[in-house]
Amino acid sequence: MSMHRQKGFTLVELMVAMVIGSIIILGAGSLFLTTFQTFQKVNELSRKQETVIFAANTLVDEYRKGEGEGRYKLEETKDSDGNTECSIFDKNSNSQPIVGGLAQYEGKCDKGRFISDVEVGDEKTLVGYHRFTLDFERNDDDEGVETLSFHVMSRNQALVSGSPILPAPPVSPKEQYKVGTGDVVIAGEGVGNIDNKKLQEKSTISGDLGSGKMPNPYIGNNSSPGYVNGLRNTMMDDVEDTCNSSEMAASKKTIIYCEGEHLKFNVDGMDNKIVIAETGVDINQNGNVSVNNLVVVARRAINFHGSNTGANFSGIIWSGEGVHLHADGVNFEGVVISGKDVTVNGKSNITSNWNMLDLLSVPGYEFSMYEKFKEMGILEHIQEADRN
Repeated sequence: MSMHRQKGFTLVELMVAMVIGSIIILGAGSLFLTTFQTFQKVNELSRKQETVIFAANTLVDEYRKGEGEGRYKLEETKDSDGNTECSIFDKNSNSQPIVGGLAQYEGKCDKGRFISDVEVGDEKTLVGYHRFTLDFERNDDDEGVETLSFHVMSRNQALVSGSPILPAPPVSPKEQYKVGTGDVVIAGEGVGNIDNKKLQEKSTISGDLGSGKMPNPYIGNNSSPGYVNGLRNTMMDDVEDTCNSSEMAASKKTIIYCEGEHLKFNVDGMDNKIVIAETGVDINQNGNVSVNNLVVVARRAINFHGSNTGANFSGIIWSGEGVHLHADGVNFEGVVISGKDVTVNGKSNITSNWNMLDLLSVPGYEFSMYEKFKEMGILEHIQEADRN
């Protein structure tokens, strides 16, 4: 009788295979769980980032223009699971929050913490400055909240005579300029066609300081990239790249950057903006249209044209080359800085206001022209004005 040997797996082999299979399944499950948890954390972080970016952009834009005072409020709301959270509402909009998902701070939505004044000591506050604080739940198991704080400057409120935006740099009384007086024109070469009839309120001029000694908006040093490059690199999200006059006026961004062509624009709608041109600029101001807190910075010459009988222009004109003021009927208040010559051929009044130099700074990027004058070694050569 023949014996046939049966083929198959032994019990031991089956058990070993089951153990190996279980290990593989457990490893795959663990990998899936870890990946899913990572995805949840990344998704939560992305949601927070979107909330921060939208809230910050909205608040910064409105408060910088001086239109946000009393407009935004923090209120308690419920999420989809019925948990209490904090949301930002716009009083000028509908009943829906513009930003939600914020955490409570110490058990409540603290409105005073959300928007507060900036104190500088002795219970004094900086005019035109606000501190915003946003709180978020932590992703980990730790108690408490994650906090983001930022500051916003309202230029219209900050540039009040006698109320400097920031504490002045420590200088001796001999160097300190009195608000509203001093040099209205500072030039590396000659200054022409300016007489006492055009200079207002004891304003003075300083020319022939040397082209190589004048601050150039495009040239920096070992510790600074230069004003234009520093501003663009720091404030990329607040820069509008355009050379179109209509687009410049319609833009809600503070900084306008024109590259590659000679810039021509009208001042209408250009309040509280910084205009930077890679080449030259032609500014037009007509029909008694006024503009406040406008900064114009150019690598090449800046020409100012217009026909008016009583328009106002407050701000800064800063050129790496020359500045030519041809406009009629404009009351200019601020400072003109030119690497080369300055001419005033139009029938306009010009008044110095060194407070306007603070317009060169924006929240997130500080620039001191006063310190730049000292660094270039020309401050002592600028004519003395009335002192405090």
